[in-house]
Amino acid sequence: MDIREIAEKWMQADEIAFQYGDFHGLEEIESPDIIFHMLPAPDIVGFEAHKQYIVNGRKSITDLKQEMEYLTGDGNVCALSFKEQVTLNVDNPRNQISAGSPFHVNALFVLRCQNEKVVEIWMNHSFSTN
Repeated sequence: MDIREIAEKWMQADEIAFQYGDFHGLEEIESPDIIFHMLPAPDIVGFEAHKQYIVNGRKSITDLKQEMEYLTGDGNVCALSFKEQVTLNVDNPRNQISAGSPFHVNALFVLRCQNEKVVEIWMNHSFSTN
């Protein structure tokens, strides 16, 4: 599998995990020891921690819409564009967002792969509430 195929498989699996709570595809494409860097938040380390992050996130959102697009890749690294729109059903005091507010994320993901698995992800993102 080349880097684009791995990225496409990961994007599809990530969307299914967030939309439906089905983690089979994500578990297949992610390394058990994956590291997810989402500064300024602490790193998410390990597939089970990433799964729990998604499970917790699904509890606090409704009306989830995601768009991901493969941008470029070479060797074992690629870049993806990510856009997300959700409505929060709980207050988010950390980001000063009230329940019922729309929340928009624009991000760039960089994935590093090894042995046809995603082993590390960096996320550079911004968000808005309008």
